[in-house]
Amino acid sequence: MSFNETGHIRTGRSPRRSNYGQGDRHERCNNRKSGEHNLKETAIQPGQTEASFRLWNRDGLKTGIWEVTPGEFKSTRPGYDEICQILSGRGTITEPDGNSFDVGPGTLFVTPAGWEGHWTIHETLRKMWVVADVPATTE
Repeated sequence: MSFNETGHIRTGRSPRRSNYGQGDRHERCNNRKSGEHNLKETAIQPGQTEASFRLWNRDGLKTGIWEVTPGEFKSTRPGYDEICQILSGRGTITEPDGNSFDVGPGTLFVTPAGWEGHWTIHETLRKMWVVADVPATTE
């Protein structure tokens, strides 16, 4: 998978350059080109790769496309809620209490702030994601 940074993904409006590439959890590439596969930092087995491309970002709301190759990894949601829709591929997500669910094309689910899980990717999986930052509470 390779995404380009020239605005070829259309949203019904004229393409605009968003501030993707600013670096967040969905851009593990950090200083590397967005959209290129890189080793997955949280992979349990060596060799698993991921790519992420942020399409849009404004006022704590971000959306993009993410892809991961087969393997297993742990995942958390510190400080943000995420809505996911699987576009292609297949996997199984297991939560700390042992409950698990299979995901595939069309699966839509939410992982709220504080969520933790274990992903097993059976075939290269691509998802569309929307992330909303959750304000820190002061007590």
